[in-house]
Amino acid sequence: LAGVLQDQGKYEEAEQISRRALDAWEKVIGREHPSTLASVNNLALVLQGQGKYEEAEQMSRRALGAREQVLGREHPSTLASVCNLAYLFHRQTRFSEADQLYERACSGYVEVLGSDHPTTRACVAHHCSLREDMANDHGHLSE
Repeated sequence: LAGVLQDQGKYEEAEQISRRALDAWEKVIGREHPSTLASVNNLALVLQGQGKYEEAEQMSRRALGAREQVLGREHPSTLASVCNLAYLFHRQTRFSEADQLYERACSGYVEVLGSDHPTTRACVAHHCSLREDMANDHGHLSE
């Protein structure tokens, strides 16, 4: 529901629903359950969409760290958290950090899902977009 609201531009409602969902998951199944971690990740995406980058980063790092512990470094959900954090850094023009994370996510997806999987291709496309922005940024700096 939060995703639908966000798509409709109802960002504050999406955030409220995401926070309520996270709170419910934490109370019912605990902070480290994969469903709770998915909810943390979803809240991070909602916050990112609102431009609340500092809190989005905190939530993204929380989701990533916990997913690494619970699911492992190469699990697709963990890699999704890596890719989401890379995208957040990309939006903030933190290119070097984003590049490192995209490298990790893309190589992990290739290994786990294969190079032709839609998720792998989407991650690679984001990484290519970052590399374009890095090249353009470097070009502007040298002018």
